[in-house]
Amino acid sequence: PAAAILLGSGILPAPDRWPRPPPRRARAAGDTVKSAPGWEGTRRVGTGDVEVAVVRSIMVVCGTRPEAIKVAPVVLALARSPSFRPYVVATAQHREMLDQMLSLFRIVPDVDLGLVREGQSLGELTARSVAALSPVIEAVEPACVLVQGDTTTTLAAALAAFYSQVPVAHLEAGL
Repeated sequence: PAAAILLGSGILPAPDRWPRPPPRRARAAGDTVKSAPGWEGTRRVGTGDVEVAVVRSIMVVCGTRPEAIKVAPVVLALARSPSFRPYVVATAQHREMLDQMLSLFRIVPDVDLGLVREGQSLGELTARSVAALSPVIEAVEPACVLVQGDTTTTLAAALAAFYSQVPVAHLEAGL
């Protein structure tokens, strides 16, 4: 319903007119060089020279509908950029509404943690989120973790990034 209101109002262009992120190429063994946390260097062999294109991984963590709406333009812009690669992590704090918005923007999470359990408290969700996000951050080694708003997902992702000594970028309304 919210998407239909936005689409029908002219605020958003029709989905077939949205910019599409470039397809991600499957990596062959040996074509990625890891030089530092958050950086990937892809070898391109040309006319005898080897060029190294440096790409920074930016982890974008979202779990609610408002977060997905506000980070979607950033994720799409990062996907189009030759310098950045978005790595989207969904906590699914609000499962159904999050899935609606991600599919509306054609964003497929790289990792879906699916953390919500029936009857759990916010404290339990926070603890489970930090515990689940920490190993993902350690494995991906992003240049930064991008969060939005003031939700439990935002708090947990920022805390997990802080514990992993990864910078945090915080978005708020007004993009």
